[in-house]
Amino acid sequence: EEQALIFDKALAILNNITQNDDYKLNLDLKFKNIPVSDYSTQGIDSIEKLSINNQDATEALKIILPFIMFSMLMGGASF
Repeated sequence: EEQALIFDKALAILNNITQNDDYKLNLDLKFKNIPVSDYSTQGIDSIEKLSINNQDATEALKIILPFIMFSMLMGGASF
């Protein structure tokens, strides 16, 4: 149920973006305060918060990004 809510939130964010023909994005990305050398080992967990058009998308990104990466590796849709 929690993942369904996160997917719903991600779809709401995408819907908000596509309401405008220009696809305007207001991105705010904050990383954890860790040594730069740790970013490669922490990967997506090094992100503290991601906001898209003033909506928190942090959890949605952490769930959806692996699917996007897998799709790109398999030659599917690219983003």
